[in-house]
Amino acid sequence: MQELICKWIKDYVSAYPQMLNTLSRWQEPLIGFADAADERFLSLCDKVSPSHAMPKDFLNDARTVISYFIPFAEDIIKSNSAGTEASKEWVIAYIETNKLIFDLNTYLRNQLCTMGYNGTVIPATHNFNTQTLISDWSHRHIAYIAGLGSFGINNMLITEKRLLR
Repeated sequence: MQELICKWIKDYVSAYPQMLNTLSRWQEPLIGFADAADERFLSLCDKVSPSHAMPKDFLNDARTVISYFIPFAEDIIKSNSAGTEASKEWVIAYIETNKLIFDLNTYLRNQLCTMGYNGTVIPATHNFNTQTLISDWSHRHIAYIAGLGSFGINNMLITEKRLLR
């Protein structure tokens, strides 16, 4: 089943620029899976936020959490290397990527539901508190639990592709 889900994700990301006529392009996603009962989820209440959500907060019978990282195309990355402000290409890619993530999550949920599984959609920036600058669902910590990378000294997730911010 994991191979099929990986194919769905890779095919969707690959086809997305043509489907929606986006300006942005992406590299092949990194994809990981975590057992929803993994004890490391409990540690997120200490490491991230006391109110950090657990997989069962989103889906009562959750068994697996799917995590992925969609790297920008190299030209977008390079466009953002000069100056002190984000490049126009980076800003557009950020906006289009958040839409891609929502659309992909919706697609995955629908695909899983047609096969008799339950699923849910978690937005790219779920419950972000603008005062504390903390989310109750840390995508980078979930990616770590799913085996997509490790944390550097700057507390950013380092993957085989790029940093998750």
